[in-house]
Amino acid sequence: MEIDEYYNKIYRLSFINRYTNIIRVRNEDVAQHSFFVAAIVLKLHDKYEFNLGKALQAAVCHDITEADLSDVTHDVKQDNPGLAKEISIAEIKAIKNYPQAVQDGFSEFENPSSIHGKIANLADVIQVQQYINSEISLGNSNVENIRIESLHRKDQLEKELKYCERRTKNN
Repeated sequence: MEIDEYYNKIYRLSFINRYTNIIRVRNEDVAQHSFFVAAIVLKLHDKYEFNLGKALQAAVCHDITEADLSDVTHDVKQDNPGLAKEISIAEIKAIKNYPQAVQDGFSEFENPSSIHGKIANLADVIQVQQYINSEISLGNSNVENIRIESLHRKDQLEKELKYCERRTKNN
């Protein structure tokens, strides 16, 4: 893939809205989401020990195939496991058209045993909370179930990462 083809393709992420199946006060696109996930990874580095470069790579690349496939929300995948499996297959096919560094970041995010993938997943869940908290503050009462579910996912990931916490007096 040539550089101009690549940057034109990933620019599509700024046109793909997230949470399309719920009432929203304000839209958030996939590019915004990916930026916030990466920025949250930077902050998580204060709390956890991990390779910052690998975790950032996973954060930036985790939703990049949505430029090809669009966004299918977490709840839709959860409620339709067959569809989730087909989307996963499509993502594996789509990611092969990206530069190797993007493929590596995407794979890191998807690897359930990878510390860097877990960090990026935690940042992803925290960013969901960031968006949902903003929606709630703007008066959107339709997102409470997403807030509760994201809290459960965050707690689980934090338990899995407990062994990676930095042991300093700054925490």
